[in-house]
Amino acid sequence: MKHIRADGLFIHLCKLFEHDSVNPNVCFSAKMDDSAHCGHPYVEVDVRRMEQVVKNLISNALKHTKTCEISLRLFLIAITIK
Repeated sequence: MKHIRADGLFIHLCKLFEHDSVNPNVCFSAKMDDSAHCGHPYVEVDVRRMEQVVKNLISNALKHTKTCEISLRLFLIAITIK
């Protein structure tokens, strides 16, 4: 597990997978909500496991559709624990 900036993790994941959509019928897009830049929040995550999960989702989308748009989006929600 690593502590990593949420926006940095998102950018890393996008770079890994934007080149996987070489099919002209597949459009890849990525969007970060404005809240992702605010305060540069950190997350504790297993980066390799996150890569595996996202790769599996994108691979399934590519296998099971002939034309599609694959979108990665990052939204952050603040949670207060008392």
